[in-house]
Amino acid sequence: MKHLAAILVSFLFLAAGASTASAGVEDEQVITISPQSGVSYQVRYSCAAGTMHTLVRSTSGIRVIVEQQLLFEGVDSLPGGSSIAGLPGNDLTTLSKTSNVADSWAVLETLEGDEPLEAAGPTLTISEGVLDCPDYAAPTPSVFVPITPERVLDTRADTAVNYSGPKPGDEATVVLARTDLPALPAGAVAVSATVTATEASTDGFVQLLPTGTTPGGSSNVNPQFPGHTLANNAVSPLASGGVSVYTHRSTHLVVDINGYFVESPEAAAAGRFQQLDETLRIVDTRTASAVNHTSGIVTGGTSLTVPVADFAGLGDEPLDAVAINVTATETGDAGFLQSAATGSLVPGESSIVNPTGPGDTVAAMTIVPVSDDGEIDIYTHADSHVIVDVLGWYTNSDATASTSGRFVPLEPERVLDTRMTEDPVNCCKTAAPQEDRRHDFFTGRIFPAARATVTVNKLDEAGARDLMINLTAVDATDAGFFQAGAADSFVDGASSTVNATDVGSTVANAAIVGLNETDGFGLPSAAFQVYTQNGGHIVADISGYFTK
Repeated sequence: MKHLAAILVSFLFLAAGASTASAGVEDEQVITISPQSGVSYQVRYSCAAGTMHTLVRSTSGIRVIVEQQLLFEGVDSLPGGSSIAGLPGNDLTTLSKTSNVADSWAVLETLEGDEPLEAAGPTLTISEGVLDCPDYAAPTPSVFVPITPERVLDTRADTAVNYSGPKPGDEATVVLARTDLPALPAGAVAVSATVTATEASTDGFVQLLPTGTTPGGSSNVNPQFPGHTLANNAVSPLASGGVSVYTHRSTHLVVDINGYFVESPEAAAAGRFQQLDETLRIVDTRTASAVNHTSGIVTGGTSLTVPVADFAGLGDEPLDAVAINVTATETGDAGFLQSAATGSLVPGESSIVNPTGPGDTVAAMTIVPVSDDGEIDIYTHADSHVIVDVLGWYTNSDATASTSGRFVPLEPERVLDTRMTEDPVNCCKTAAPQEDRRHDFFTGRIFPAARATVTVNKLDEAGARDLMINLTAVDATDAGFFQAGAADSFVDGASSTVNATDVGSTVANAAIVGLNETDGFGLPSAAFQVYTQNGGHIVADISGYFTK
């Protein structure tokens, strides 16, 4: 199974051009297109969505996204001579089916009133191509086993764990063998970890991935400046050689394992994920917006005990662990936050969130075991306000056995990238028809108070109910939050997934999101959405899904 199956080819029509592909994208499709001066095309197929997107650029600065809905039932190649219609200039229409398109293609037409919009312009002729898409239903489902976080990697000389070399450099890969990880049963297929980049040399990214796979197709942590320290939760399938951590630019690395997934081909009781109807805020220590807290900022060097089962209304549930988003805000100084089941936390043995200075706001998702009383502790190294949102919970052995909520790990795949100047993926659609709820037509950047829609029909067909994603806010228009979830279950601003702290910020966080079942018109269309408070680009990568 390939980690990134979408294919990208770009041509400039001053003359017939050679294809180019970005890092991490496999160039497996050859496309020839009738020349047209001053127009270039990017054609990309999204495996998860089952759609082909054509980005049309002209020298006048016009950029247009055009979408085809393609059905490839058992088809892994594009026959020579197949054609799709293209677009010139700024005439926004849809691609329509042409007479010599193979019967295996079906095109989703956009209607204006009762009439289909007609495509215009040159014809894009596909001479040959291979769709190298994963079989999303192939991996055996698994269940989660939470553990008290255990540090398995630290590349810093004074605190080194499983490492003895120099600071990892640009485009370096640090391998963690299975023997470096906590004791895992033979059926373990994936790990969940907090990955921290610290003392970064410059802006770049860090990626957790199965050993032996090609890095660069997704990211987990995005340092933004020299010396930056930040963390994020990541889930990666386990290869026979373990997992690896890739550094796009030189940085020290710290990895804490907080659990693992074990194969469960049949119904199981423990370790199944249960999504809440909507993300629930259970703690906010800020006076103006306090939730379940009255004593103000959490003092550095102390722990905040959170009765999760009580606050989230899960007291009668067979609860083993919770998936939470923890936000540190209005921090007193640089430091870290740490979480564990109440009574098991040892300060400094792991971390989940790393504020970089006074007044910082930073969030991270994590999975935390709960105590027998359904409580967790959150430790703050320096003074910090703390916000806790519950995404869902994992069952224990007292639950009724079921096949739903099991996790299917996937090699990371990018399912959304709104950057038209880069490699747009599943880009630039919005859910609401209001004029103020749309993307910037020329850059793809999502406007303030707008939502981006991410279609994942092929994952829905494979049996996905919820997705494990990594959400990255890129080049934020201003400070603000980004929120992910199924459109029919979350309220704008009721929770947050990623917090941009400044203009131009790039920051990532893991999340678990549910899927819509229809497109708003009653037609099947599995999707999640991302709301942005103040605007910016959005990138989303999937690492697996939970079964229906």
